Amino acid sequence: MKYNTPFRFKGQNTTNSPAMPILKDGLEVCKELGYDGRIGAGTALGLYRDGKFIDHDTDVDIEIFGAFNPEVFKEKMREKGFIIFKEAADQICFYRENMFVIDILHFREMPDYWLALHPEIGEIKVLKEHLGQFKCTLMDLPCFDDMEGYLEYRYGKNWKIPMSGNYKDYAQGECFK
Repeated sequence: MKYNTPFRFKGQNTTNSPAMPILKDGLEVCKELGYDGRIGAGTALGLYRDGKFIDHDTDVDIEIFGAFNPEVFKEKMREKGFIIFKEAADQICFYRENMFVIDILHFREMPDYWLALHPEIGEIKVLKEHLGQFKCTLMDLPCFDDMEGYLEYRYGKNWKIPMSGNYKDYAQGECFK
């Protein structure tokens, strides 16, 4: 199924955004199942760098590290009213009311890093040293201890400079090499 979302974060207050309950529900499912789920990718970048969702972003991102049963996770998400619209490699995408999208990316443990296979980007790595708990000033969402290290590793040394809406422009970090 080809999926195009009319949704954009532009002009929305992060704490009052209709996307926030979607993000929190996804993280709640992770917690209920004992999964190590954290905000990641563009969601982590926007909340950390700008204090809000990135205006041109079209989804919220959760990264799961370690043990993960996709069938159990999908069932729990269905119970919360989510619909699966895309599944490939280590990625599952869901949506719910207002077409808000939640992108789940599962990382497997390797000797020195975590690895996920993204269907469009390829291999993505996260260094073990970046994991931890980040206390966001807007809300308490699980993230990374070393946010700046994670964001530089993922998006390159210029991660503080906003770029176009093309996520491939951000694939400059070491995690893609």
